[in-house]
Amino acid sequence: MLLLNPPGSRPYLRDYYCSKVSKAGYLYHPVDLTFQSALLKEKHRVYAIDAIAHKMTSPKLFEKIKSLDPDAVLCLVGAAAWNEDRSFLERLREVFHGLIVLTGDLFSEDAARLLGSLPEADATLLNFTSTGFADWLDAPDNPALDMIIKRKNEIVEGPLSPSEGEFRLGVPLYDLFPHRKYRYPFVRRRPFATVLTDYGCPFPCSFCIMSAIGYRTRPVDDVMDELRWLWNAGYRELYINDQTFGAKRRRILNLLESMQRDSLHFGWVCFTRADTLDEELAVTMKEAGCHTVMFGVESADKGILDTYRKGAGTDAAFGAMDLCRRIGLRTVATFLLGFPEDDDATIESTIRLALDLDPDYASFNFAVPRRGTGLRRRAVEMGLADPNSLAMDQAGEEIAMPTRTLSREEMAGWRKKALRRFYLRPGYILNRAIALRTPYEVATAVLEGASVVQSAISASSKGKKGDG
Repeated sequence: MLLLNPPGSRPYLRDYYCSKVSKAGYLYHPVDLTFQSALLKEKHRVYAIDAIAHKMTSPKLFEKIKSLDPDAVLCLVGAAAWNEDRSFLERLREVFHGLIVLTGDLFSEDAARLLGSLPEADATLLNFTSTGFADWLDAPDNPALDMIIKRKNEIVEGPLSPSEGEFRLGVPLYDLFPHRKYRYPFVRRRPFATVLTDYGCPFPCSFCIMSAIGYRTRPVDDVMDELRWLWNAGYRELYINDQTFGAKRRRILNLLESMQRDSLHFGWVCFTRADTLDEELAVTMKEAGCHTVMFGVESADKGILDTYRKGAGTDAAFGAMDLCRRIGLRTVATFLLGFPEDDDATIESTIRLALDLDPDYASFNFAVPRRGTGLRRRAVEMGLADPNSLAMDQAGEEIAMPTRTLSREEMAGWRKKALRRFYLRPGYILNRAIALRTPYEVATAVLEGASVVQSAISASSKGKKGDG
């Protein structure tokens, strides 16, 4: 079996149903593929190629695939890369005649129809935590869990995993992935591992695909087995890619206590919600090695937050930032610009909120009408998004939709203003330089800083109207 992250002209992050173009070229493990390595390894010989991390060209990749001669390829594709991924799949089918199975955010909506339109593909896997792919390889004539399969002239949809409960898997085959080539702006050293202790998110935010895929957790013992393996293998940093770390409070406190009891002294970074973090959880996280916490603040406008069911408002954001500063945790606040209801006034308020919160880092992204989300349905109804568009990105390289009152070009201008006003403050620059702890952080800060300056002063912008 070959797990494949295809090549691309830009540093695409295709994983976890939320593909994007990486800012400043950072990359982390494609968790869809690492998780599948843990599920496939019991019965199959597994290879992996991360062509993005290796900066591998298609001709070189095709030569490698021919030399490996796998029976099947599980290929990660993404909306942000779809124009390139579509062409790549056509060429892959010309040189490879085994099974091609696709997974990624494109299949979050109308998956059977999309699969039927792709003659190069044999099936799609809808849930990367599922055993469905491994089971189907053993029994190809049976309906497969969390898969849609082409069988002769039919499209066969298998049953789906429960949206709640637990799932289990062993330790991913980290050695298959080029860990020295991965870089993340908030970890403090390499190598680091990208870890998931759960899948999805229990909160209902309708601008995010995570509310649509359910919420399932891994047993703490399974997570601890993985963390012990990583520690013994020499990893000392983690990017915990849970969408809301601490969503199940008692379970996470149990995990953190287990990490301390076993003397797993990782440094780590995670996402959580401002209304999930309280003092007990924050202190326990820090004691267990957490040094950086990321929060989705999204917007300063209460009407927008209510419309898209965010739940956590600005009061919670101020409380979480104050708590983190008091106990010594770095903070990252993420904001979304370009909701359909956004106008000059709401975006100005959001930028002012970022300045008032004064997190250690701020990320300004564009709202994206991702397949399977309430935001997409609303944007399509309002005539702002093309229902047939597949390619889209949130990081700013291309803008998926205008708002009711702002063009794509105006949105690009607002993001540049946000970056300039937040990052180009002399006091901010000095404080960040003083806070750097390791040579890796210094190098990363230089790259990130150059990217921010380039984005903030660039005179050009790309306004993308979408294509099928």
